[in-house]
Amino acid sequence: MATLGIDIGGTSTKLALLTNSEETVTSDTEAYREPSREVLAGVIRSAAESLAAEHHATLERVGLCVPGPVSEGGVLEAASNVPHLIGANLPEWIGGAIPTSVPATISTDAVAAAIADHHEHPTSGRSLYLALGTGVGGAVLDGGRPFIVTRGTPGHLGHIDVSGGEADAPFTPGAGRGALEAYLGARGLRDDGLTLNTREELKALRDHPRVLRGVDALVRALRIFLAIYRPDELVFMGGLSLVVEYHLDRIMAGVRRDLTPAAPADVSVRFTQAGRYAAAIGAARHAMQ
Repeated sequence: MATLGIDIGGTSTKLALLTNSEETVTSDTEAYREPSREVLAGVIRSAAESLAAEHHATLERVGLCVPGPVSEGGVLEAASNVPHLIGANLPEWIGGAIPTSVPATISTDAVAAAIADHHEHPTSGRSLYLALGTGVGGAVLDGGRPFIVTRGTPGHLGHIDVSGGEADAPFTPGAGRGALEAYLGARGLRDDGLTLNTREELKALRDHPRVLRGVDALVRALRIFLAIYRPDELVFMGGLSLVVEYHLDRIMAGVRRDLTPAAPADVSVRFTQAGRYAAAIGAARHAMQ
């Protein structure tokens, strides 16, 4: 028996097969571009059947992670890179493509990547993950299990308003004016003229005034997150976590300055770079919980 993790991306889907012996094997589907629901289901079914047959595995459970919020009933509410999947009841849709005895488990890609990381770095406490990339996503895990408030997330951490009343706060479609994602997501930075195509370009711009403005916005966001979620550790992942790592002393000094006693007095910080198949592996592990 085995568990399959599925990470749906904009141009292909990544798969991770976890066997009962803890062996993990991965693969990718064929490439696609804005496929219909039927085409996407067929592409995933074909790749999953090939992977299972190659490793003589019988699929018992499926975990699916998607790049967008999911309703309480399992309906995908938004996903810019797979628009035809919006409105689909995900457990029913993936269950039709890959029937299993147990209904599929659904998670966001940030939650799935966090679960995969936690398996490698386990802790019994609460971990707050921030994924800094094109946008800003997040997850909260309690002893490795996701803490969910709404739409498959602990709240839309990247969409919180951290403008502090700035009249010229940056704006990003889908997140809004003054959102953390507008300040420190790659999309928002590029909209303001910064080139962030390579790690070297990011290093060269880490002291740019626009980037420092994003760093200060992150300080405001973290002060809120610490008071609300009271984590034992902060974990940063994604390409733009390099900026956080470089300015960590400045960030944590700002976070701790006259911080509310409702927030934890001491919180550890670490950085992780999720591997290519981390979200698929995390989706499978979520299904196994």
